[in-house]
Amino acid sequence: MKRELSFVARKLEDVKLSIVDIQDPEIAYEYLQKCKPDLLISDVKMPYLSGDKLVEGVKKLYPDLPVIVVTGFATKENILSVYKSDKNSIILSKPWEPERLVAAVNQMLGTNFNWND
Repeated sequence: MKRELSFVARKLEDVKLSIVDIQDPEIAYEYLQKCKPDLLISDVKMPYLSGDKLVEGVKKLYPDLPVIVVTGFATKENILSVYKSDKNSIILSKPWEPERLVAAVNQMLGTNFNWND
């Protein structure tokens, strides 16, 4: 995702994209308590803290923060747990298509990124 979003942003002169990639959800939550991002992208299945619990905690800090949740396990249970945390989030199934990722970012941020192979 980082590579794909960087590729899209690199083609635009007036866009500066800063991506913070944190693998540990507990460290991510600590970071998010100090710094509010424009968008949160999280996986559902993570060690120590599930994605829905991370989203739930972050939404208490930043209720209007746009969220994209990625999952390789798009079960009804996982989808419902995410929507309980944030009804406005977008869920992307793995493997995602770059066009769908870019469309989700555009929808959440109101941007007009364009994916061209």
